[in-house]
Amino acid sequence: MFDGHPTNMRESVLAPKEETKHPEPVGENSKLICFNVGGKKFFVMKENFFTFPNTRLGLLVRCSEVTEILKLCDKYFEGQVPEYFFDRSWKGFNDILDVYRLGRLHLNDGGLCPIRTRASIQYWQIDELLLDPCCALKYYPLIEECVRETEGQEESERKYLERLKVEDFGSSPLGRIRKFCWNLTEYPETSLGARVYAFTSMGVVVLSTVVFILSTMPELTDDIDMILYSNSSEVDEGSGQELKLPQVRWENGILALHIIDHSSMVFFTAEFLVRLLCAPKKIAFLKSPLNIIDILAILPYYLGFLLEGMKDTL
Repeated sequence: MFDGHPTNMRESVLAPKEETKHPEPVGENSKLICFNVGGKKFFVMKENFFTFPNTRLGLLVRCSEVTEILKLCDKYFEGQVPEYFFDRSWKGFNDILDVYRLGRLHLNDGGLCPIRTRASIQYWQIDELLLDPCCALKYYPLIEECVRETEGQEESERKYLERLKVEDFGSSPLGRIRKFCWNLTEYPETSLGARVYAFTSMGVVVLSTVVFILSTMPELTDDIDMILYSNSSEVDEGSGQELKLPQVRWENGILALHIIDHSSMVFFTAEFLVRLLCAPKKIAFLKSPLNIIDILAILPYYLGFLLEGMKDTL
C-alpha cells in the first residue's frame, strides 16, 4: 500500500529506468556459426576463418548480404547461430575445417578417391601447398596414377566410339552379314560363337606349328633327295666293316602331315579372305602389322605350288 510520503515519491520518480536490451543483429555478432554439409552439421567458431580470408569459407563468413552468401553456398538460414548449407558430401570436411584451426591440411579421412579429394580441395579453395609432407608423399603419386587411369579409360572410350563409327556396315542384309563375320573373326568378346571361333583358330595355329616341327624328322620328310641313315648298323660278313642302315620313311605319317598342313593353310586362307572382304577399310587392314605377318605366312605356301608347277615345264 502506497503510504504517500513525499520523500518516497521523489525517490521513485528520480530513480533511473532500466534500459531495454535489444537482440543483436542476426549473424553479424554471432561468434558461433554452423555449416550443414550434406545433412551433417558442423559448429565452428567464426574467428577461425579470418586466418585464410581468400578461401570459400573465409569469404563466406565476411559476407553481409544474403545474395552474396548464396553465391558461395546453396542455402542460408538466419538465426542466433547462422547456418550455411552445402549440398555435397560431408566426407573430408573435417580436414577442411582443420586447415583453419591448425593452419595445415592433413588428410585424416580415408576411403576417398584422390581425384575426389583434389576436387574437394579446389571447391573449398584451399591451397595445396598447405598439405602436410606426410600426406603429400601419398597424395601426389596417387593423383598421377588416377590421372593416367582416367586418361587411359577416356582414350579407350574414344577409340571404341570411333571404331563403332568406322565399322557401321548399315542395316542392309549384306551389311548385317559383314558385321557378323567381322565380329566373329575380330572380336571374341562379342558372342559365344566368336569365342569358339577364336579357340578354334588358336588350335589350328598350334596344330600347324606341331606339323612343321614333325616334318623336320627324318622319318617324316620326303623333300630330301639323299639317302638318310639311322643310328642302327650291322657288320658286313665279308669285309667285317660296320654298315649304316638306310632310314625307313613313314609314308603314312608323311601323308597325314600333308593332309593336316594343306587343311591348315586352306583354313588360314579362308579366314584371311573373309576378314579382308569384311574389313571396313581395306588399305588400313592390309597395312596392319599382324595382317602383314599373316600374308607372309600364307604366301610361301602358294609360291611353293607355283614353283613346283614351273619346275615341270622347264
